[in-house]
Amino acid sequence: MDSDNSVLIFVELGPDEGILPVSLECVTAGRKLAEALGYGVDGLILGSSVGDATQELSRFGLDRVYVVDHPLLDIYHPEMSCAAFLQACEVVKPRAILMGETLTSVDLAPRVAFALNTGLITDCVGFEMEEGDIHFVKPVYSSNVMAAYGLATEPYLVTMRSRVEDPAERRDEAGAEVIGLEVELD
Repeated sequence: MDSDNSVLIFVELGPDEGILPVSLECVTAGRKLAEALGYGVDGLILGSSVGDATQELSRFGLDRVYVVDHPLLDIYHPEMSCAAFLQACEVVKPRAILMGETLTSVDLAPRVAFALNTGLITDCVGFEMEEGDIHFVKPVYSSNVMAAYGLATEPYLVTMRSRVEDPAERRDEAGAEVIGLEVELD
């Protein structure tokens, strides 16, 4: 069940339990990053009663979909979500984590980065490879300049701006392996 050398996509669900478009855009960005690094691409859903969303996500070109389905994750709670995310990372051991730039990830990403003792680059619009090193590109100075940032620690933790990638295309058949993860929350 261990998936070392993967890019993990944090997939957020909307109020109607549908997958947020920015999460599907992260799947596209994650696939490009994974191909550049030679990794696989996995998804992670946190929530309660997320079976339908999980089955839907398995149709978007991921290798594996990890699911943490717990009653305490019914609504976003920073400490509960962070604890569940970290327990999932203990199993998945991702080399890179991508999240959409949303209100939830703006709160969750720094918590996860701190707990994993890794760096965080927010609001990215892409990445570039240079001599084997990866640099994440983001706008700075009121979006007048594009800056490239590298991370010295792993896993890379990056939030992606919406509408910079096309959403992953839905396939007719589910292709991803769905793996339920048990977590301890109180």
